[in-house]
Amino acid sequence: MGRGGRKTVKAIPYRNSSEPLPRIKRRRDRNKTCFYEYGNDYDENTGRWTLYLDIIRGNHDLVDYVRFKFSSGETYDVRNRSPVTLSDGLDVHRFTLVRLCFPDCKRISVTLCGRGGTRSNTSGCHAEPANVRERSLMFVEWRELRPNYVPAPDIKFGIELELSYSEEIDHTIIASYISKYANVPVEVFTNDYQLGKADVHGWKLVYDGTIACSPTSPDCSKFELVSPILNGQNGLDECDRVLDAMKKAGTISVNKSMGFHVHVNVADLSLEHKKNVCLNFVKYENEIDKFMPSSRRDYSNNIYIKSNRDAINQSGNGRKHSAIIDCRSINELSDVINPGKSRYYKLNLQNLITERRTTIEFRQHSSTGKFEKVEAWVRFCTRLVHNSTTRPPSLKPNDDAFGLLFDTVIQDIKLKEFYRQRKIAVAGGVENHNDANSVDRGQCCGGCAKGHACES
Repeated sequence: MGRGGRKTVKAIPYRNSSEPLPRIKRRRDRNKTCFYEYGNDYDENTGRWTLYLDIIRGNHDLVDYVRFKFSSGETYDVRNRSPVTLSDGLDVHRFTLVRLCFPDCKRISVTLCGRGGTRSNTSGCHAEPANVRERSLMFVEWRELRPNYVPAPDIKFGIELELSYSEEIDHTIIASYISKYANVPVEVFTNDYQLGKADVHGWKLVYDGTIACSPTSPDCSKFELVSPILNGQNGLDECDRVLDAMKKAGTISVNKSMGFHVHVNVADLSLEHKKNVCLNFVKYENEIDKFMPSSRRDYSNNIYIKSNRDAINQSGNGRKHSAIIDCRSINELSDVINPGKSRYYKLNLQNLITERRTTIEFRQHSSTGKFEKVEAWVRFCTRLVHNSTTRPPSLKPNDDAFGLLFDTVIQDIKLKEFYRQRKIAVAGGVENHNDANSVDRGQCCGGCAKGHACES
């Protein structure tokens, strides 16, 4: 391993360290420019062929993805980038495609695709068992960066939002607004907790005894909003319509007693894939804490969102990592991640044990009535599950945890920027901002930190 736990390229192609690194001449171009090198690395012992593109200097977040296209017609878009230390000591961000063979093709073209839509087409590599590294090329993204998310994965999910209205509104009226303006079926079970557990076709408003009205609104209308099974972008669009319809009924109000839970379907995932999800969550739990409000972190003593990392009865990153890897069944994995069969952890696996649902639950996020926050967290959770296909290494002390989380696991630049701004806001003590268009993505105002209400 290289510095800070980075992977070190020990075999050729070596980078010619006698060549000076290219420089960005004008200060104003620094955020628009990066330099890259590409090539292939063939291992004759294993037959493994690695195609790569390295961002060697400049803003690597300008790159949306790298496209490798073979003369046979096969095309692969790679969004995952990993920090790598080359044999000459240079730290780069690498896009990699690994294959055992590339049949029926004579040439491989390499295209760097920027976030503004600009593309840099290269002459590419010959498809032959050789080690090649091309000279540095410059990429400039002159266009405005697109504020688009990566397409939502085709994965089923559901949401649970604990909410209230500051004024007293009958729950049936709230349901009627949702039904009318969002055009979805809604049922009300706020008077019967047991009936609220029943699976229904549409959305439902149910009772939740953990929700407290704020002192300034003691007669608030409180409830939990539960979605049906949703999927991908269509599911997110439905969430948007429902939240918009609810605002027509009155002002949504949240406080620190209220949470936002996301269920993600893992029915088709192997035990190894589920373990990888847990490995990634535990690996990055401390970093995820940094873009959560103080009431949703470890030191908050919130009994409903206990730390999975702290629950693992091992010290050190490596041992915690091994405790998950060594699990031989979902029951063993659950015992490690949720000791005592408690569901009150940030990551809850208990549905997989009771077989009530084939979902894992992300419980950490605070409640909100703003769709942009709901969308961001749903995308984060579904992409973490979807992209945890390979076993991650344990985190090293000098690693950039935030960069690794979003570049290698989440793989969505817009989400990265969303939570970068959220992290800045939380670090600055900003716990809520009522402007939906602001970059200060807080969840709880100064008043609700003391038990008072604020707009979501």
